[in-house]
Parts: sequence; C-alpha cells; structure tokens
Amino acid sequence: MRAQRIVLAAAALAVLLLSTASTAEASSITLPCDPTGVNLQDAMSTAPSHATIKLAANCTYTIATPESASNGLPVVDKMLTVTGKGSSTVIDGNNGPTPFVVDGGILTLNKLKVENGNAAGNGGGILVSGAGDRLTLNNVTVDGNSAAGYGGGIYLGDGSVAVLKSTVVSNNSTPNDGGGIEIEDHTNVSIKGGQVVGNDSGNTAGGIGLFGGSGTLKIAGLLDHGNTAFIAGGLRVNGQATVTKSVITGNTASSAGGGILNLEDLTVTKTDLDGNTVSGTNAQGGGLWNEDGATATFTKSKITGNQAIGTGATGGGIYNHTGGAVHLKSTQLSANTPNDCFGC
Repeated sequence: MRAQRIVLAAAALAVLLLSTASTAEASSITLPCDPTGVNLQDAMSTAPSHATIKLAANCTYTIATPESASNGLPVVDKMLTVTGKGSSTVIDGNNGPTPFVVDGGILTLNKLKVENGNAAGNGGGILVSGAGDRLTLNNVTVDGNSAAGYGGGIYLGDGSVAVLKSTVVSNNSTPNDGGGIEIEDHTNVSIKGGQVVGNDSGNTAGGIGLFGGSGTLKIAGLLDHGNTAFIAGGLRVNGQATVTKSVITGNTASSAGGGILNLEDLTVTKTDLDGNTVSGTNAQGGGLWNEDGATATFTKSKITGNQAIGTGATGGGIYNHTGGAVHLKSTQLSANTPNDCFGC
C-alpha cells in the first residue's frame, strides 16, 4: 500500500509540474522583430494578466497604426511586463499618441527605449492614469517625446505609484509643466539611479515636477542635468521630496529656481547642487528658490557655482523667500554669483 501511495503521489506531482510549466509557458510571449509594431499591439491586447512579453534585440517596433487618438498601444488594464534586450529594443511612437497608457493596470518595462510619442494631452511617452495604477521602469530610456499637456516624457496621475530604476528620461518637452516627468497629487514615486537630462518645459519643472501636498518623491543616485524651464529648471517640489547622493547641475530657468524650486518640504543629503543658472530681470535663485512657508534642509551637501544673472537678479546659490526656512548642516555654500544666499 505504501508503495502504491508513493506511485500515486509521484504521478500527481508530475501532473502538477506539467500544469505549472504549461501555465508559465503560456504567460511568456516571445515576439520576433516587427517594424510595424502590429505583433506587439496584438500581444498586449490578448496576453493574460501577469504575462511577460519578450521583445527582440536590434529592433524598432514602430507604431504604424495607433490603437486610438490617445494611445498608440492597447491600454494596460491588467498586470503586464514588457521586456527588451537593452537600448537596441525600441518602441517608436511614430510622432503619434502616447505609446504606453496605464489605466486600471500595473505595467513593468525592462531594458528598452520609448521614443517619439507626441501626446495631444498628458504624457508624451508614458501615461499612468491615476489611483491604483502602478508603473515600474528598469533600465528604460524615455527619449524625444512631447506632450501638449503635462509630462513631456512621463505623466503620473493622481494617486498612482511609480518606481524608476537606472532609467534615463531625456530630451522630452512640453509647453506646460514637467518636461521630463510630471507627478500629480497623492502619487508616490521612487527614482533610483539613472538620469533626467536635456528636457524642456515652457512653464515649470524642466526635469521633474512634483505637484500637490500629498505627493512624495524619493530620489537617490540621480543625475539631473541640462534641463530648462521658465521656472524650476531641474526640479519643482510641491509636496514632500528627499534627494540623496545625487547631482543636480547645469539646469536653467528664466525666472526662479535654476536648479530647484521648493514650495513645501525638501530634504537633501550628500548631493551636489552645482552650476545651475537663472537668468532674466529680477531673476531669483540660481541653485534653489525656497517659497514662503517652505522648508529646505541640506545635509553634507554642496551648493556651489550657481548663478543668478540679469538686472536685479539675486540669490545665486539660494533665494529664500520671506517666511521660508533653509537649514544647512555640514553643507558647503560658496562661489555662487552674485551672492551665496538672499534671505538666509
């Protein structure tokens, strides 16, 4: 009897393993290169939740025919992973609507590039609609996208969650807020490593914009460089933000906050705020512009070589508005033009 039970148990285990293998195989979809992008559209539409779509190396999946006027690929309303082979795997929006839209879903993108989206609304390359939606980017490049609304590269809607790891957001643009990334209220975002470079906003936040007092942004190991805006060239904080072991450099603004514009609560640790510029008549805050009622705390950091240029310009390193609070702990504040701090 014992031997019989062992045989039956072994047979049941074999069936279970076969079933599990079949399920795993069904949830992994490997696509050959398709320059029209049709096979990717079909796969995203028909894939079951929790599926992984694997794309080819050295291939540009150009979205020749968008799904609709607002999304190039099928809307992600389930849990889905799309994995490439590095920067040679490209999703090209073909100057059409936002390639990736998440609405009621969870999207993970790995090792690929998203380019040439041109949204009539928000989110040129990626749009995450709002509450409950999640986005994870691992070794992804979001480059050369634009939006008429907010978030030239990425738009993270109210209540969403996003994690960006070793991701490059570059050369995106919007006439509104958030040239690279725009983050709405009640949204929690973590950025680990990577770069936000060369993005442009016609209003605020050339690089990254955090909007809304209930939103949180955690940045570690980021290069925020060469972004431009009317206000807040590199980073706009309207919420709670922490920046650690990062470099914010070479950003420019035309009114206030060449590097950072802080409207609420900013904590910076072991970070260089260096070589940022604000220029124009009465321009303020080459490195940091700190609002009335806002608090900015710098620990073991450097605020150096920033400048405010123009008639009446001041606060080359820091412009602290009346009623604002700036705390510098073991932080170097030097070599800023025309002065290190106004209102400190």
